[in-house]
Amino acid sequence: MLLSGIAIAWIAAPNPAQSQALTLDMVLEKAVAHNYDLKNQMVKEAIADNELEKLKAARQPKITLDGDLRVNPLLQTSIIPGAAFTPPGQPVVDDREVKFGTLFNAGFGLNASYALWDPTYETSSAILQEQRRAETTTLQQQTIDVKLLAAEAFYAVLLQQEQEALATSRLQRAQDLRNVAQQRFEYGTALAIDVQKSELDVQTARATLTQTTNNLKRNRLQLARLIGLSAGELPTLAPLAINTSPSEIESPVPAASLAANRLEVKAEQHLLSINRQQQTLESKKYLPRVDLYGNISLQHLSDDFAVWERWFPFAYMGLRASFTLYDGRLKARNSENYRLRSIINQQNLSRIQEDLTYEIESASLDLSNALSQYEAAQLTLRNARDVAAVDRVQYEEGKLLFSERRNTEFALREAESQLLGSLQQYLIAELRKRKAEGKF
Repeated sequence: MLLSGIAIAWIAAPNPAQSQALTLDMVLEKAVAHNYDLKNQMVKEAIADNELEKLKAARQPKITLDGDLRVNPLLQTSIIPGAAFTPPGQPVVDDREVKFGTLFNAGFGLNASYALWDPTYETSSAILQEQRRAETTTLQQQTIDVKLLAAEAFYAVLLQQEQEALATSRLQRAQDLRNVAQQRFEYGTALAIDVQKSELDVQTARATLTQTTNNLKRNRLQLARLIGLSAGELPTLAPLAINTSPSEIESPVPAASLAANRLEVKAEQHLLSINRQQQTLESKKYLPRVDLYGNISLQHLSDDFAVWERWFPFAYMGLRASFTLYDGRLKARNSENYRLRSIINQQNLSRIQEDLTYEIESASLDLSNALSQYEAAQLTLRNARDVAAVDRVQYEEGKLLFSERRNTEFALREAESQLLGSLQQYLIAELRKRKAEGKF
């Protein structure tokens, strides 16, 4: 029991059976490995990597091969002026209708293009790299949240086990008290109401034990779910090692400095960087893009589809530049949008810094208060057990009234519950402080 003898149960050298027990570190590792949100976030990292590779691929030369087979059942007719057919000094003849083309056209063409200069490439690449880092930061944040949830579930099981042990002990003490009350009633030194009250205490203790056992099953089920096991597969949990050294409560690093290194700050910095680079990207879209392109083709022209002859090659190459002369100031509006978003990011950074500084300082105070309550609860339980031991002997010797003995038992139960509750508060406060300082 964690609470046996008031102190925490330590085991300096684990025995072979305990070597198979599930430690807190093992729980955290299994919870991280099992969590589906983290698995999905890893996929999002891979997607971000792929987006960067897509941008690089778009920057590479493009080569296509085209094929075309065309039948022209109606050829285009053009009018050629008669003057083109009239000898000098002769009357102008009538205009002539001339059909151009052949019945069959076939061709193959190899096209190539390459962006000699793309003014948006470098900035687009920087944005995608920043988005990739943002995904990594999100994964780190989610990992901390998963670990915190798993640690709380681990503590809940251990503390509920202690609750069950306390409930079992209380039931045994209630039964012992009832037996003594029954014996004293038979000797005429106790009232019937004392026996009834003691029997009521036994029933209450038994009901509490049943409820506590069910709560333990639920807590084990929750822990098992977090680490990907069934409740029946959940191993025994290893005992806790609680450090209540005052040096661990006050951090030598200022809260503001700790807050500046928190992942929440980094996540907002990523967003700020992305919005600023998006603003730059919009302005670069006004710059001209220069492409090199070329084509080499082979074309067949005939009226009888004699594809074994009459092939004519041709080729061309050139440079193409394009830029926006006027777009209704759309790009300017987009740039202004990202500028305003950057202002929001900057204000969020200030707010997050203040919030995290408060969280860190508050977490230290909460841990200090929890430790004080835990130490006070230890002293209270020690005194309650001493008093209960003396009253138990006096009651069995007939020197103490049943009501006084019963009140002592109630005080002992309250002291046990108080110690277990204060221990739970201390463990949670210690977790919250580690998370606040970015040490989880």
